Amino acid sequence: MQSLKLQVSDLIPNSLSDAKLEDLLDASAKVVLDSLPPMLLSPHSSTANTSSSVLAIKNKRIIKVVQNNYSASLKDASLEHWLTDVNSIHYADSTSPMYVIKQSGDLKCYPTGTEAAVDYIGYPSIDASDISIAGLPDTAFYAVVLGTAIKVAQVLLGELIHTDEDVELASAMQLESANLQALYLAEMQRLTG
Repeated sequence: MQSLKLQVSDLIPNSLSDAKLEDLLDASAKVVLDSLPPMLLSPHSSTANTSSSVLAIKNKRIIKVVQNNYSASLKDASLEHWLTDVNSIHYADSTSPMYVIKQSGDLKCYPTGTEAAVDYIGYPSIDASDISIAGLPDTAFYAVVLGTAIKVAQVLLGELIHTDEDVELASAMQLESANLQALYLAEMQRLTG
């Protein structure tokens, strides 16, 4: 199998540095990972147990949270103070646990003081020479390659318009980008149902 760099270059020839391409691969993988349904990601997830109901989750996609053998519901962080108010419809108890994701990047479970199991997938840091992406289902690789190719086409289009001022080639690049976008949307539809 070809490296991710070669797979992208097959779709859109380019001379981007590996570092720039890796940034685009990372961004595309994050978008794809965030779009996939939890059921598809669950077999690829890791589990961490919270200590005192708090877990640092920066750079992680949360798949599910379980506390006291009950699935916890995600609530908006602005409702956090209501999760401990027994008179609130948002009150979290042992049979109806809830969690918030704070701006600090911490996940906090309610009711507090009870450990929770958090299934997650870490956002990958991709090397352009890789032939696979850790933590992502094999079926999602092509979507990442297509997403990256679209981003490469946008970079090249910007160079053609702003640096080279080549309107003719820019028009051709816009068509190429539109074709890649159509392939990407079809692939994402296939993955997400």
